[in-house]
Amino acid sequence: MSKDFIAFDASDLQPPLSAAELSEWIDSVVGAGDASPPDSATPKIGELLEWASGKYGATVDEQSQWTLWPPALLADGRHCTFNLSVKADAMTFMMLMSDQCKRLGLIMIDPSGRNPFITTPGGAGILD
Repeated sequence: MSKDFIAFDASDLQPPLSAAELSEWIDSVVGAGDASPPDSATPKIGELLEWASGKYGATVDEQSQWTLWPPALLADGRHCTFNLSVKADAMTFMMLMSDQCKRLGLIMIDPSGRNPFITTPGGAGILD
């Protein structure tokens, strides 16, 4: 079983500032969940992908942090899911990715968390 973290780029969109409404809003932007082509990442998601591949590599093998590379993209490249392998240090990855998401202004989501939002535009995430 893998541990997943999602980054969402709300640039040029008007997301609700309330965390209570944010999940439903992101779901509406993602729509049917159709995959986007690998080269469709927004510039901010692209920068996050470059950071992750530079820090942790861009291969899937027995030493890899990933169960899937490149990460799945949805919503015209605005939604990116990082799938960590069981042996990955998910807590460290979450903290480092949170820093990157804050720097880039991205929403970070832990879909398995009680409060799924790690970072949000309005500062209502658990690590904001």
